Amino acid sequence: MDTEIGALVSALSEKGTRQDALRVALPALAGAGVLAASLAAIPTVVSLATVTTTSFIIFTTTAISWPMLALGGTGIALATLTGSRVVDRLSDRNRRHLVVRLQGRARIAALGHGLAPGERCLVTDLQAITLRSLEAELRAA
Repeated sequence: MDTEIGALVSALSEKGTRQDALRVALPALAGAGVLAASLAAIPTVVSLATVTTTSFIIFTTTAISWPMLALGGTGIALATLTGSRVVDRLSDRNRRHLVVRLQGRARIAALGHGLAPGERCLVTDLQAITLRSLEAELRAA
């Protein structure tokens, strides 16, 4: 019985399409993009917030524009938060798609839902195994 169920499961396995592979990889790519954008924005914010002044040709002073630094930091935090929410939404969508696909595969494998009469599924295989075992018991009796 185990070998027959194993054969049935291997017959119903699927490798997936390019679209499925892209759907799985998209959250990881989006997460890497958000992280890279946030890291790339840090030097830009610091350089925009730094103000250099020269006086008397020799002395140079550097000051930090705190409002500009705060605004840039807020923008980076907002972009990171928005990006992480997008990644979460993509992950949830992938999870829902996987659940629907697995439920469909389980219906086909277990109940033969959508298969032509007489094609292999778990129910027909169990019926065949039960009939064979009952025939064997009747012959032995």
